This record gives sequence, C-alpha cells and structure tokens, in this order.
Amino acid sequence: MIIEVVIAFAVVAVALAGLVQIATRSTTNSGAAKRQAVATAHATKPLEFLEGEKEILGWEAFKATYNGNKCFDGVAIFNFASCAITGTEYTSTLGFTNSSTIPTGGGYPVEQITIVSQVTWREGSNTLKSVQTKVFTRY
Repeated sequence: MIIEVVIAFAVVAVALAGLVQIATRSTTNSGAAKRQAVATAHATKPLEFLEGEKEILGWEAFKATYNGNKCFDGVAIFNFASCAITGTEYTSTLGFTNSSTIPTGGGYPVEQITIVSQVTWREGSNTLKSVQTKVFTRY
C-alpha cells in the first residue's frame, strides 16, 4: 500500500514537471515571436521613410544621399554602419547598392538602388535578425 502511494506521488510529480516545462517553453516561444514581429516592423519603417525621401528629393539627389552603409534610429537615417533604435533593444543597419540593368530583350538600362534593412537583437546568447529588402527604380 505504501509503495503504491509513493509510485502515485512520483507519477504526479513527473506529470506536473512536464506541464511546467511546457508552459515555460510556450512563454519563451511567445516572447521570441513577439520580438521577431517588432523587429520586422522596425526593419520595414526605414524603407517606408525612404519611399517618401525618393519622391521629395528626386532620383539624382536620392542616389547621391543614400548610398553605402547607414542606419535608422527609429526617427532619422545616419551615416553610421549601425545604430541602436532609440528606446529599444534593437540595432539597425541599412545597405544601399546602386546598379544599372538592361531589360531582357534590350532597351535602355534601368537604374536601381537595392536597400537591405536589417534589424538585430539578442535572444539569450544568440543574435537574431530580421531582414527586409526593397528595390527602388529611377522611374
């Protein structure tokens, strides 16, 4: 009888430990998914900002202003390789690549600027990232 009670308690203890582990993992995964969604929003924001800049500045000034590596702090673009997004745990980098491609079948070259917006953050001992890319064309 005593052995049966001890075994029953052991089974209950193992079951409870398993439930606690599942709940902990679920909470961790939920937090990671939330941070990924926030990072993606931060990576998209400078691309939206740059759409407006292209319209305001015109192609030549836009191309001259936005090239190489820069960063977005959540408000403005700076001439740094990376910077912290103000008030967050995230870091932003922007890469600008100018190119000129000839359409299939010939024609005039199409000027393009490819912008890669990357946001990184720490998740425990790992560095994670969200990357968004947008191609701007002259016309």
